[in-house]
Amino acid sequence: MSSRDAILARLRSVSPVRHSEPETTVQEISAEDMFSQFKHSLEAVHGDVMLIQPDELASSLESYCRKLGVRSYSCSDHNWLAEHLTQFRAIKEYQWRSPTSVVQHRSELFHHLDMGITSAVGWIAETGTVVLQSSEHEPRALSLVPPCHVVIVRESDGFADMAAFMCQQQTPLPTNLIMISGPSKTADIQQTLAYGAHGPAQFLVIILRQ
Repeated sequence: MSSRDAILARLRSVSPVRHSEPETTVQEISAEDMFSQFKHSLEAVHGDVMLIQPDELASSLESYCRKLGVRSYSCSDHNWLAEHLTQFRAIKEYQWRSPTSVVQHRSELFHHLDMGITSAVGWIAETGTVVLQSSEHEPRALSLVPPCHVVIVRESDGFADMAAFMCQQQTPLPTNLIMISGPSKTADIQQTLAYGAHGPAQFLVIILRQ
């Protein structure tokens, strides 16, 4: 018997150890306190947060774009968010580019797109995290490449902590979930913190009241 066969035989002879399911305790927290905790956590790492009514979305986005000098953006027109963005997309001052177009034309994505707007499947108060699920209509590049990333999520999709979020997920889990807890940042050997080196330098989460 070769050494390889001997090792594999020993591995196969060992009975698997069965562990009991870990206990999870879901925090009881009010919606107001949950938003305050989320806002505090995200702003601590230079993220921005808004809690607005759906009919305030267009004016809020317009103000944010004017502040940052945004001229072009991309967002999906095939999900629940598309209806809420109809009014904003009607503003001709800002050029909308389809996600399919910017992904297919890399130069457009990397050199001419100022802002990516995506939806989220949840937000987590404890860590100031938003959870995204990418798709062909909302590719991952929209949250990674443009210098500004705006996430729009429903207030009802908030969770106190990661355990509460995971308990509500259907199985099997999707193959790809993106968790973002602030703008892109890095530090060099001198511990000088820089934003936007590996992704968006500006990060805004808009929570829509329901």
